[in-house]
Amino acid sequence: MRQELKDVLFEQISGAVRSEKPTTPDHRPNHNAVFTISAGKVSCDDALAPNVVRGDEFTRVLEACDLEGLKPVEFLLHTSDTSVDCHSCESMLTFAYCKGVDQKAITVPNPHITMGWVDRHIRTVLGNDRDYKDKLDKSVFAGALTGSGTRAEYCESVLGSRLHDAHITGSLQDFDLDSFPHLREYYLDRKLRIRDQLRYKFNVTIDGNALCYCRLYWQMASNSVPVYINRMKDQIQLHDYLLQPDVHYVETTIEEWPEVFNFLLTTTEGQEKCEYIRHKGTEFVNLHFMDSAQDSVRIMEFVLRHL
Repeated sequence: MRQELKDVLFEQISGAVRSEKPTTPDHRPNHNAVFTISAGKVSCDDALAPNVVRGDEFTRVLEACDLEGLKPVEFLLHTSDTSVDCHSCESMLTFAYCKGVDQKAITVPNPHITMGWVDRHIRTVLGNDRDYKDKLDKSVFAGALTGSGTRAEYCESVLGSRLHDAHITGSLQDFDLDSFPHLREYYLDRKLRIRDQLRYKFNVTIDGNALCYCRLYWQMASNSVPVYINRMKDQIQLHDYLLQPDVHYVETTIEEWPEVFNFLLTTTEGQEKCEYIRHKGTEFVNLHFMDSAQDSVRIMEFVLRHL
C-alpha cells in the first residue's frame, strides 16, 4: 500500500463524523449495514441493507484483517453502488464504495476489487492483449443499460459509424425504449468479452449507476487507450483520488469524442498523447492493482487503526 493512498485515506478519516452511534433503528438509513468491531471480532447487522452479499463480502475482508488491539468501533457501510443520495455520513461514521465528492464518508475498496474481479480482469488483459500498432483504428464500448441512460445515448450517437463500435449488453431493465429508438440495433444479449475489446485501439468507459467499479482499471492495464466519456464528476472512489484526466485516461464528452478521436489517431501530437496515457495507465496499475484483493485487507487495517 503506497504512501499516496495512505494520505488520501488519512485525510478522509480526519474529516469523518463520529458523533452518533448508528445502531438506533430510527437513525439507520436503508441500504446501510451496521458493523461493530470489538475484542477482535466483527459483527454485521444488514437487516436494512438489501444487498446482503456486499455486507457478507465486507465482513470477510474485515475478518481477514489483524483486529487485535483495536478499540471498539461501530460504523455504517453503504451497500448501494453509490452513497451520493445518502446523508448518514453527515452524522455517523460511514464507509462507502463510491460517494459524492463533498460527502464525509470514507471510501473503501469496492466489491469488484475485494472479490478479485479486478485482479482477474487484469490477468485476462495480460494474457490476451496485443501491441497497440496491431489493434483496429477504432473505438469500442460495451456495457449494461444502467444509470441515467448515457450509455444508450452514446450508442445512438455513433450508430452506423465505421470508427466507433458501441453495444448495450445484458438486461434492458425497465427503460422507456421510445427514448432510444434504435436500441435493438446495438443491443447484445451477452457480454462482449474483454479479449474482444482489446482488438481496438480505444476502449471507452461510460458510468452507470455509479462510477465504473473495474472497467477503467483493466483498460489502463492494456495497450489500448482508455477513454472516459461523460464522467460523473460529482462522485469519487478511493483510487480515483490519484487518477488524473488526460494522464491516465482521455477525458471527453459524447459530443466531443469524434473530433478528439480523429486528433488522437491522425496527428503526431495525438499519437504521442496516446503513448503517454498508455504508459501512465500501465504504471498506475502496476503500483496499485497487481494484487488488489489482498491490498484491500491492508487498506482496511490502515483505516481501522487510524479511526
